Amino acid sequence: MGSYRRYTDDEKAAAVQMIRDGKTVRVAAARFDASERSVKRWCDAAGVTPRWGQRGVPGNVRTEAALLVRSGASFSSVAARFGVSRTAVHNWVAEFNAARAGIPDLEAADMVELVTHGVSIAKVAKRAGLTEEAVEKVLRRAGGSR
Repeated sequence: MGSYRRYTDDEKAAAVQMIRDGKTVRVAAARFDASERSVKRWCDAAGVTPRWGQRGVPGNVRTEAALLVRSGASFSSVAARFGVSRTAVHNWVAEFNAARAGIPDLEAADMVELVTHGVSIAKVAKRAGLTEEAVEKVLRRAGGSR
């Protein structure tokens, strides 16, 4: 027989806030030892829907957002563009930086330079760990062209 646990309003609110801050339903559920279904219900009751579904924002979107911030876009503008909080964008940039610690990263300016010198968008995308679409978006924002 399974056990049933009641969660306090504070616990529910804290889980919902984690979602607002860009965490996934899975992470919030694990933090409070709740089911993903319960966290989803709490979010629904609070009028909060994870923009990218309960599994969180795809990695290529988080990377694109981090590159936009690193190329000069404000946290607020990037958060508004992707429909998340500034805290979520801060978390994504921190993840991006941690993942690339000690590895020369490919900034938007580097992408423009590579494409300008004849490197294909496909090769730039592979090197940057992005989709070709994401690189094209970064290039458009940075003023580069195909």
